[in-house]
Amino acid sequence: MGNEVELVQHTQMQGLNLFVVQVEYRTPHLHRDFELDLVLEGEADFLSGGMSCHVGAGDFILIHPNQPHEVKSTPAGVTVLCLQIHPHYFLQ
Repeated sequence: MGNEVELVQHTQMQGLNLFVVQVEYRTPHLHRDFELDLVLEGEADFLSGGMSCHVGAGDFILIHPNQPHEVKSTPAGVTVLCLQIHPHYFLQ
């Protein structure tokens, strides 16, 4: 299975993208941004590099730039507050 490359658009704030999303399954993908996810509701497994991290409400997970990852949850899904930060943001 190939990885998708997600193109993150920073439309509101330069270098930052913030949104809430409900996910049941997200195919393996990667992007240039750091991704900090806060689980608001539900549970999920974040898979990356042959490892799995089970998270639930109140948990954070940090995904590094260009790190392939996927998300698996129950049919009820998981609700996540996602902050994507372009690496150049730290150089400003």
